[in-house]
Amino acid sequence: MNILAVDPGITTGYTILSDVGEPLEWGNLDYDDIMSKDSIFEVYKSREGLKVVIERVPIPTISELDRRLVSLMGYLEQIFPQAQWISPSTWKSISPIFNLSLPQMLVDVGSPHLRDAYRIGKWFLLFGRGGYPKGDVLSDREL
Repeated sequence: MNILAVDPGITTGYTILSDVGEPLEWGNLDYDDIMSKDSIFEVYKSREGLKVVIERVPIPTISELDRRLVSLMGYLEQIFPQAQWISPSTWKSISPIFNLSLPQMLVDVGSPHLRDAYRIGKWFLLFGRGGYPKGDVLSDREL
């Protein structure tokens, strides 16, 4: 089973990891790329054997940027209805995950969202396979 890990933001980083944590595919997408009918996520939604884990980003205000983020999160919920959602504090609170050395190919890309997508995927492989119900946001108390 491969893992699609997504870190939404101004740019959205994504990584597909093998079941042993090797990055297989990765990239950064801006809002317009994601929302287009040709989005790579449209391809991924029909891929069999792909487990999806997405960071549920807190949205503090109602600015133009935040409206786009709300729209993006709604889109991800729609195309990945079985995704496992996690809060940033869940995976970032585990220092070995946050301090993981990154494969050089991900360092070279230079996007914080891409690097965090990789870390989210690694967190899921190590800690997150607990079968949480659809739509649940994992919290620190559940670890």
